[in-house]
Amino acid sequence: MAGAAGHGQRARRGPVRRAAGGRDHIRLQRAETTAYTVNLSDGQLTVIDLRARRVQSVINVGRFTYDVTVNSAGTRAYINGFDAVVVVDLSTQKVVTRVLLTAINAGRMHLNRPGALGYSIAGHDGKAPAGGILHVIDLASNTVVGTAPVCFLGDPMAFEPSGQRAYIPCGNTLGGTVNLVQMPQK
Repeated sequence: MAGAAGHGQRARRGPVRRAAGGRDHIRLQRAETTAYTVNLSDGQLTVIDLRARRVQSVINVGRFTYDVTVNSAGTRAYINGFDAVVVVDLSTQKVVTRVLLTAINAGRMHLNRPGALGYSIAGHDGKAPAGGILHVIDLASNTVVGTAPVCFLGDPMAFEPSGQRAYIPCGNTLGGTVNLVQMPQK
């Protein structure tokens, strides 16, 4: 976060600037008392206490990270990166693991309702330049348990209320089509 205050420092008021690397780089935890944001260039997850309006902590998560998803319990953060999803334990503020993906340019992590599975679309595997790969990640073991071909830049995803299917828009890569994907359940 360019110009962010350091640990425990008061953030300055002023215009909000767009973070480098994309459109949705800040997430709030459920009670909306804490915000999380990542910075593409310095590879840091910044944790912001919204009540005190202070940077609570800065966690190094590796370069080329550009979005963050926080689970509903507020205990884990999933940061998408170049070829992996970085898992952070928010209570210890430590990186737990890096879940390696089979393709590059990992898209934002989406969690299923029970919070047992995560889904991330990576750009391409080098074999199908116009396509992307949907990765299904078991969040208990932090391992990829399945993949499926989908369109490139298929982010964001929208889930049916049942969680059984996801709609993945393809943008301009396939003429504005939408992939309908049957989602694994756990």
